Amino acid sequence: MKTLITATDVKKAAENHETTFYIQADSIITPSATDTAQDLGIQIIVGSAPEPVKDEINTPCNPIALPSSGLDPNLVAKIVGEVMACLNLSKQPSQLIKEVDPCGLRLAKGDSVVLENYDTGNPQDKVKIKELFNSRESSNFLAGFISLEATSYSTLIKHDELNYIIDGTLKCNVNGKTYIGKPGDTFFIPANTKVTFSTSNNVRFFYASSLNR
Repeated sequence: MKTLITATDVKKAAENHETTFYIQADSIITPSATDTAQDLGIQIIVGSAPEPVKDEINTPCNPIALPSSGLDPNLVAKIVGEVMACLNLSKQPSQLIKEVDPCGLRLAKGDSVVLENYDTGNPQDKVKIKELFNSRESSNFLAGFISLEATSYSTLIKHDELNYIIDGTLKCNVNGKTYIGKPGDTFFIPANTKVTFSTSNNVRFFYASSLNR
């Protein structure tokens, strides 16, 4: 038996704060019902209503099954929001958390350190960096972390610099000779030295650069 859809049915959907009204393919909808739906901003879709999304696990990246028929705009908004959370598309750099004392002491919280891509001039280089303390905070040195991933790049060290290797192997080539540093080792590189840093796998090290020269 065919179902008759009237303006009263559409109004009831509006009273329930519904924005989509689903009807069967063989339903008969009256002209007044169509006009009422347009006036109330309700979309009429032929097909079955999608299954409600269950929030059984409170994680931002739960997979969501798409309905086989028309999409509820509210459901679409929720899907997009959760996908954006999974992809973390924010272009803002991660915020380094610091505690600052009036005397000038600063504590950079290690669990807030997230390394960011470093532009070496070669897009193929896989180098990341995170500066902990800059020249505005200290007139004597800069400090932070650097990581390399199976890459090699050359740079001019403009100030005296210390590089303490945390994990991995760092190769430092100076004047045609290569020095190999491992976890626990520290390089001292004098100012105005051109070096080539490289690693065949991954390496992460802490750097401190003097600004006195």
